[in-house]
Amino acid sequence: MLAHALGNETVDTSPTARIFELTFDAVVGARVCYAAVKLGIPDLLARGPRTSDDLARETDAHPRALYRLLRAATVVGLVSERDGRRFALTPVGEALRRDVPGSMRSWVEFCGDPYYLAAWTNILHTVRTGEAAFEHVHGTPFFDYLGDHPAESQVFDSAMTSLTSSDAPEIVAAYDFGGFERVVDIGGGQGSLLFEILRANERAAGVIFDQPHVTQGVAERISELGFGSRCTVESGDFFAAVPGGDAYVLKFILHDWDDEDCALILSSCRRAIAPGGKLLAVEAVVPPPGVPGHSKLDDIEMMVLLGSQERTEEEYGALLARSGFRLTRVVAVNRWLDVVEAEPV
Repeated sequence: MLAHALGNETVDTSPTARIFELTFDAVVGARVCYAAVKLGIPDLLARGPRTSDDLARETDAHPRALYRLLRAATVVGLVSERDGRRFALTPVGEALRRDVPGSMRSWVEFCGDPYYLAAWTNILHTVRTGEAAFEHVHGTPFFDYLGDHPAESQVFDSAMTSLTSSDAPEIVAAYDFGGFERVVDIGGGQGSLLFEILRANERAAGVIFDQPHVTQGVAERISELGFGSRCTVESGDFFAAVPGGDAYVLKFILHDWDDEDCALILSSCRRAIAPGGKLLAVEAVVPPPGVPGHSKLDDIEMMVLLGSQERTEEEYGALLARSGFRLTRVVAVNRWLDVVEAEPV
């Protein structure tokens, strides 16, 4: 039945099969990925196929239990099984190695860590009260929790970098950054998006603006990429002030905050933006009623973890207007992302 629902045999499109896929398959598949990552299986298979017994010795795992985990991992597409209980990475499994560009390893860790899952087990608290389940469970807001837990914070930051690394080429392909002189990436993390913008626009300079612990090592990366004369790193509080520029990129920033906090962030940008500049919020815009969109699922995560939200185009227009901006257009990037463009008024 599991293989049936996952599509390894005849596809069952019945409502019952769909419910099974959304519940059992999704939960078990995610936990199989998490266990494989935490044991380091993708890295151990990087040099080629190995037997489950060999992998069990290296990971200090129970041989039979590990074989069963790897067998299940073939169903979700991480590995393939060969004769003699030998397993090899698939292209999907390759994306979980530590040493590949844009590795999704940290994303899987983040989504599988107990502190994250604990919030989801209390989703009904959010639905009944409108309050973030995360704060209800842990007694502190999400970002404050990360500030007190450096190991979890490092995994989260790495997970966000992974997502941005995979999105960046599509963002640059969808939106023309060619007319800007100084691009400020608010909450720019490790610089993945800004680096892609600078590669495509040789006359532009840029600023990565984030908290100091998030940007550790970025200066060295800037030098390695040859952007030393065009890119700088600055830190500070985006609620209070941001560096000057003629383009402000905020990827997955506004959806983290309620309207009042967003107004503070946007007001900081409005005070600093050059005449004729643009504010570019890279977000998942919620489509109209009846129109499918992954952002409607993203919105629930924002509600459960942060007490925040994804927004419709109309909601972004109203939010921007509060801080002295006018929404000019929404540019679709892919089925996950949009660029909400605004200009100062």
